[in-house]
Amino acid sequence: MASRDEVKTGEKVFGVVSLLDGQTDEAVRRIWGRFERELGLPPVADTNVPHFSYAVAEQYEMGKLDAALLRLAASQAPFSVQTEGIFSFMASPQAMSWLPIAASSTLKGLHQRVWDTVVPLSTGNMDRYQPEGWLPHIALTPDGLTTEVLPVLAGILGREHLAWTITVNNFALIRDSSSRQAVDNTWRFGGGAKTR
Repeated sequence: MASRDEVKTGEKVFGVVSLLDGQTDEAVRRIWGRFERELGLPPVADTNVPHFSYAVAEQYEMGKLDAALLRLAASQAPFSVQTEGIFSFMASPQAMSWLPIAASSTLKGLHQRVWDTVVPLSTGNMDRYQPEGWLPHIALTPDGLTTEVLPVLAGILGREHLAWTITVNNFALIRDSSSRQAVDNTWRFGGGAKTR
């Protein structure tokens, strides 16, 4: 999703994403709990949702998006992806850490289908999600951390087993304001059943 620097206060963006499976969601939340304890952060899970993104835009034609993702989910079987087990840091303008996901041919093909489906239904797309430059990843750090915490982040993540196999079995729509992420809808693969 967009970093909070990309979303001005009071504005929002919408992300077409996959929520993580139960085991991986739990692992991310465990890491967030360590950030809270060791960095004194407020509860990260109150403002963030574990996921990886296919497309992010300022707005979607919601009725058409719902129907399109329902069809796409119904035609997609669940599959597995692997994290590459390497965390990365960027120190400008803030400390950020993410876990790259290996872009298998199945994942790249799905991303292309999602992109081709949702972009015509949107305005204000974030170009960094275009298929040519897409880097699938799971954000591990909340926004707003300063570079002074990099040694602590490295220490926390260095103690974690980060080579994960993730079952991808859904699409979701996340609404991301400048201060909070929330899941608006979820579409399950293989049947397309929508949950709210």
